[in-house]
Amino acid sequence: MTYQDIVVILKDFIKFKNITTSAPIPADESLMRNIGEYLSFSSGKFIEVLPIETSSRLILGKLRHFEYSVQVLVNQDALNICWTRYVIVKELAHLIMSKNSDGITEDIDKLIDGLFSASFGFSDDLDHELLAVLFAADYLLPYETTQEKLKDLSISSDDIANEFKVPKRIVNLLRAHHKLRDDAYKDLDIVHNIILQDV
Repeated sequence: MTYQDIVVILKDFIKFKNITTSAPIPADESLMRNIGEYLSFSSGKFIEVLPIETSSRLILGKLRHFEYSVQVLVNQDALNICWTRYVIVKELAHLIMSKNSDGITEDIDKLIDGLFSASFGFSDDLDHELLAVLFAADYLLPYETTQEKLKDLSISSDDIANEFKVPKRIVNLLRAHHKLRDDAYKDLDIVHNIILQDV
């Protein structure tokens, strides 16, 4: 799966549920309902966020599937509100990308460091965990609302992070890859316009 695949899924999800792109983007019960409807969960199946029961401060989040529920487990003792929102959406990204996959967030710093130093194109295959990191970043910092802010260095990362209730590190990650985002979103628009012309 590629970053552009993630962009397609994300755009489809936001359009399908008519999700607002104004700050802060919802990462609450309404998001769980929207994902359940988007994935056509059977009646009675639901998504819930629960505190993780672990003494480890390394495990930050986990996704578990059961017959009638999907649980997003979050280590809220180790996370502030911005990181909690981010980890919830990152775990839910696994659900949207692959309905039956389980995920676990252990070393988020290592994943993000890998993306900061990585050189990849929007059509390159990427590891599922890295894609979940990017999916959550793009969901919480929507392209249409944030791309110009991210490119404008007179607006501080702190200000964007506070406005959108996301970790500053995620803002900086998207700032580092703003050209990749432009390329992926603009390429999709070109493809979409070609398809419309052929109809």
